[in-house]
Amino acid sequence: MLKKLTLTHLGPVETIDLDFSERFNVITGDNGLGKSFVLDVAWWALTRQWAGLPAWPRPAAVDKASIHARITGEKGGISKLDSTFVQGSGWSPKGGRPANPGLVVYARVDGGFAVWDPARNDWRNAPSMGISDPDRPDAYVFQPHEVWEGLERRNPPTDEAASRLKSSVLCRGLIAHWVDWQRRESDEHRQLCHVLEELSPPDGKLEPGEPADAYAVTGVEDDRELPTIRMPHGEVVPAHFVSAGVRRIMALSYLLVWAWQSHLKACERTGRRPTRRIVVLVDEIEAHLHPRWQRTILRSLRRVMEKLESQPEVQLLAATHSPLVLASLEPLFEAGKDRLWAFNLRGRDVDIHRVDFYPHGNVNDWLVETFGLGLAASEEAERAVELVLDVFRADAPGEAQIERADRALRAARLAPGTALGARWALFKAERGAST
Repeated sequence: MLKKLTLTHLGPVETIDLDFSERFNVITGDNGLGKSFVLDVAWWALTRQWAGLPAWPRPAAVDKASIHARITGEKGGISKLDSTFVQGSGWSPKGGRPANPGLVVYARVDGGFAVWDPARNDWRNAPSMGISDPDRPDAYVFQPHEVWEGLERRNPPTDEAASRLKSSVLCRGLIAHWVDWQRRESDEHRQLCHVLEELSPPDGKLEPGEPADAYAVTGVEDDRELPTIRMPHGEVVPAHFVSAGVRRIMALSYLLVWAWQSHLKACERTGRRPTRRIVVLVDEIEAHLHPRWQRTILRSLRRVMEKLESQPEVQLLAATHSPLVLASLEPLFEAGKDRLWAFNLRGRDVDIHRVDFYPHGNVNDWLVETFGLGLAASEEAERAVELVLDVFRADAPGEAQIERADRALRAARLAPGTALGARWALFKAERGAST
């Protein structure tokens, strides 16, 4: 698992230094300060392959940029990754073979995914079975449409199989697998149903409906059957027409099942034991989800991974902008096992620091204390409250100052029935009586 990540002359500050815990690691903060970037580099540190564009050094320090990581391997030892950027050739890791981090799954915010499987993407060396590969096979990197339609690899012309197969199907994709698993009532289908149920919204469960004829559903000539979802309200909806939030949960459920089941099959083929470690990276884990769903998704995802057959150890790295996701951690967070990091903008400076986690009891407090809002309300209301408090603090507020605060309160539409509105009305009444 990933223990430590240090980036020098990369991202918004000269140095980003993060220590990760063994269980929940949640990163929050302002936009554009490097949360997704850190997840991208974390994936590369674990797998040595980029899921998107490679990280690029800060222009003024190209020759000084470095990535350092500490990774706990499957066998418990600590592997050190020290990599510098070389113009013309990119990142150059030093040292020997990296540690095997276990199964790594990365859910990207654009709907793409990446999977690294220790049974399929690590060095394959089984002399008794005639397997000896000097190179590390590439991880499985899915563009958003490939999650649904399938992932293929073009076979090079020099490949012995090229005369027979111009491409290899690495993953058949959600549409084909989902229907096939369901028709066969396979173990994959049973696990998919379980994962869907766990990741469902709290007010009802998602479950597969009967597959639908593609032409009848879309009006486009297509010889396939399409998956459908039975929604919590009972309606069966073809996968192509469900909401963005449900589509993301469908894709996440499918990729977790596919990654795990494919890992088990690869282990069986090569005589390996299934991994005891899984690292899951999720960018904007709350994307497209209703607030009630945001409160449960982190716990649900953790529970899904812990209930796999071999009960592996699971490390989760998640980026979020949701105070509800942080509030959902309150009954789960353990200081020795979990960590919260904040990436904030202070004027023109980027501040990255570990947050001391403690229960707030109210999501509004997360907005104020962790996300930096002065008030969990509109920007106009926050400004009005500041002006009113300035009046209350003043020994002898002038009429212009009072009128300015009064106009701001009316513009913000703060109701007289609120505590502040009632106090302001009393202030004005007492002032009118005294004058």
